[in-house]
Formats: sequence, C-alpha cells, structure tokens
Amino acid sequence: MQALEKQGKRPRMPDLSRGEYLLEAMQVLGPIRHGDMGGMRVVDWPEIVAFAQGTQRISEPWEIEQVHDMALAYLAGYRTGCKLFGIEPMEQEEEGDQ
Repeated sequence: MQALEKQGKRPRMPDLSRGEYLLEAMQVLGPIRHGDMGGMRVVDWPEIVAFAQGTQRISEPWEIEQVHDMALAYLAGYRTGCKLFGIEPMEQEEEGDQ
C-alpha cells in the first residue's frame, strides 16, 4: 500500500459501506509484518488485541477476528501481486462468474 501511495496511486479496495471503519483500523494497524526468515507474515493476535485496547477503534471480539481475517486476505493478495503474472484480487472472477 505504501509503495502505491509513493507513486501517487490509491490502492483499489472493495466497497464496505458500514464496515469501512474496520478497513481503516486494519490500515492503521498495518496488516502485514516482515517475518523472521525474510518473508512477510500477517499481524498476529497479540498485536491486534493491543491495538484494539490502545486505540479503541475496535472493541468487540468479532471485530478483532474480522481485522485478522482481513489481514490474512491482504497478505494473500500481496503475495499474488508479487507474482509476475499475478492478477489483483479485485480483477479476479468469482467462481461461477462468466
């Protein structure tokens, strides 16, 4: 996301309507981290809980789970985007679409 912002581009995101605050919380928290072996890893539970307690942007257990699930999806999309012929998630066809 930061690389796109440096290029003056906005990352494409799905329309979340009433859940936009969850996307904002994930972005502030940062969904991925550098792993010990040089790769990327998803933000882990203690980091999310500490973020929730410290910022009070999210407070319900389901919101914490949702932010974690969104971070997992973000990492999957990031890994796809790193592939030479990867198709960004917003451009992928859903199963059954054609």
